[in-house]
Amino acid sequence: VMVKELGIQLEQNSTPELILPNQYILINKLSDYVNNPENNDSLDKKEELAVISRLAQAKVYRINGRREYYSLADLLELKSEDLPLFYSPRQDNLRWLGGNFKHDFIVLPPSCKKGGGAPDFYDLIFKSIFGDVVNLDTIRQQNDRLKELVEAGVVEKEALSPEVQFEGERDLDEKERKLLEELDTFFAHQGIREAITKNLHLPVKHIRTVFFDVKDQKAVIATGLFDDEGKALSDTVHCNLDLEDEEGQSLKKKDNQTLMLGLHRNHELIRSIIANNDPHRLYFSLPILAHELALCQKLLVPYSPCYHLVKEQLAKDMRKALMDHLLPEVAAA
Repeated sequence: VMVKELGIQLEQNSTPELILPNQYILINKLSDYVNNPENNDSLDKKEELAVISRLAQAKVYRINGRREYYSLADLLELKSEDLPLFYSPRQDNLRWLGGNFKHDFIVLPPSCKKGGGAPDFYDLIFKSIFGDVVNLDTIRQQNDRLKELVEAGVVEKEALSPEVQFEGERDLDEKERKLLEELDTFFAHQGIREAITKNLHLPVKHIRTVFFDVKDQKAVIATGLFDDEGKALSDTVHCNLDLEDEEGQSLKKKDNQTLMLGLHRNHELIRSIIANNDPHRLYFSLPILAHELALCQKLLVPYSPCYHLVKEQLAKDMRKALMDHLLPEVAAA
């Protein structure tokens, strides 16, 4: 009776609000329908076959970079057999590895909060239909899954942890040296360091800037944060919050430290900043700087709503600190 009623509803209304929850509820029958079509005669009645067929053919999914909508059946036909299906429900990590991994496309499923939603909503749907899947929103925390992707050749190991080589001052031209001087002067302002400490809980006494090159060009990165020994901050937690280790022991707050902001010398974005002769180019580069500084704080989930909030607040505070420093100079002039 319920399936028959659902069939009637689907004929009148095929919106995502109706399609998605029923794909979740009927996922086992749906998966068998698209993956084992020879067994479709096993569906109890023609009404049930019609309902499952409508759910499989409903075009409610988008693909990153495309305008069209696609159904589960469409995605199954488009996907290569030897590659996982990549998807991002929150669209938090669409720039993962700069796109440098083997994939056909990235699915952008619509938000489904019907009845309060369900845990692992799309993880269950896509896993049941496609088998081999990757949720880009959570892949950063799945070390075992990352290892599997590297072993399968889907992701290059070098793209996950690129090896960088710092450039000495003698290797830089005049424009490059000038940009580093401007950045070093910018980070020397006390208000800028206070903004970083306040928003990121990252104690900083000094930030200096350097250029670096990436040995393996498969890694697509524009900037990076390093400690004073040249080690990437992503390897350790750097913050002044009260934390505990795995055994519940209190971790001491780190003393104020010297950090290095590295700029990928040959990255297109960095080259455009170097070539820009606008005297206020650093002011307009603040969102980029705030973005990279916020990414170093491991307690923030990258590209999550909280991350974006912290990044915007940091950019705002740094902008205010820079204006407070520049306005007295303009008045005096």
